[in-house]
Amino acid sequence: MLSSIRRWIAPEVHDARSSAILYIETAAVDGYLVHHWVPVGSAADPIPGAAHLLEHLLSAAGKSYGMAPTALYSANAFTSFFWTRFDAKVAQDRLIEAIDQLRLLREPLDPSPKLIETEKSITRQEIYQYRSAFAELEQHRAFDAQLFSNSFLEQWPMGTIEGIEALTERGLNEFHRQQYSAARTLTVILGNHAGPMVERQLRSQCRSARTGSLSLHAEPERQKGGLRGSPSWLAHDGEPPATTGFLETTAPVPSLQRERVLYKMLAQPSAEEAAQPAMRSILAGFLASRLPGSPHYELVDKSRLAAKLEIWLEPFPNNLLRMTTDALVAGEVSGEELSRGLQQYFDGFLQTGLDPATFGRLRDREIKLLDNRAESPRDFAVALGEEILLCGYDIAVDRRDTLRRLTPDGMNAWLATIGKPLRAGALILKPEAAT
Repeated sequence: MLSSIRRWIAPEVHDARSSAILYIETAAVDGYLVHHWVPVGSAADPIPGAAHLLEHLLSAAGKSYGMAPTALYSANAFTSFFWTRFDAKVAQDRLIEAIDQLRLLREPLDPSPKLIETEKSITRQEIYQYRSAFAELEQHRAFDAQLFSNSFLEQWPMGTIEGIEALTERGLNEFHRQQYSAARTLTVILGNHAGPMVERQLRSQCRSARTGSLSLHAEPERQKGGLRGSPSWLAHDGEPPATTGFLETTAPVPSLQRERVLYKMLAQPSAEEAAQPAMRSILAGFLASRLPGSPHYELVDKSRLAAKLEIWLEPFPNNLLRMTTDALVAGEVSGEELSRGLQQYFDGFLQTGLDPATFGRLRDREIKLLDNRAESPRDFAVALGEEILLCGYDIAVDRRDTLRRLTPDGMNAWLATIGKPLRAGALILKPEAAT
């Protein structure tokens, strides 16, 4: 069952001593940019919103731990299903101090009741703001709860107002103790100093962590990768998700002017684990393109079922992959017609796959993007960190070589397994006057 995924992040599989710090040398930043992942997200929530509220409490760590002035400034944080990421900008001479402060995230929490109430209020306000910004938010959440019932996807990482209200000081402390205290963290740092110099400093000051460095200007990057052999941060145990039939449902949205379709597929594609990130990047590139055979080409330009559409992929542990399409109907087309068109398109494409010429073009493009990673170092650092969490260091940094080894036949065999989804469905959003 999908609910077994909740067991994939278990405290006993983490070892704080095997946390890792990766330094990335680039000339594109001043000072340091720090991205710190704790592999605890909403999939571990005992009550919806626990990981999100904990993120808020820990983001206020500088004040709650009495550290002033803090080395972590311009800080931000983000909670997903399987991890929480803390981002910060750090001055040139305060990197080690900042790393020390990040360690405190795993220390006993013990927040004051006043701080809890303050952060609860802020968290609730975030949820209210989402409701105001996205008119269809509640319909979307209800659809996910139905389509992905009994799974980590059933509840969104932000949680619910009711869940936030129900969380207690004791419950938050216990959740933190169970999930954070032994968490095997990952820290990715961007800086403009020489990698070996910073790596030596980190190694001498952070003796319990594995350290490594790489340069965005060196080829190949793995020559400086001191984290070789670091496995996935996320456990891969659990039973395979259950397969269900196709779910199609409609919902009225008062402010909507034209019908929209949210089309979702959750699959567990089968292929060598090392090849999965490379294949995902090729698929994402194709789905976002206007190449012949792409969703935009077939559904917008050719059949004119959609006025516009956006598609994104979300990888999860155990090679789970969710694909979401957000499409706006064209002209007098109904949401039901567009839903059928999306089903027919994906049924056909995922079974037929990519022709060799298109595959080669997409593969070359992805390799070029990796070769030009110094042009967007911040995006590269975050993407690399998340891939390390999912697949381990070796697979994440070897993606260029893996891309070069891929063949059209291997890619298309992988796509065919996505065409047999574990869960699939369409939410048709209609203007309220049309219902």
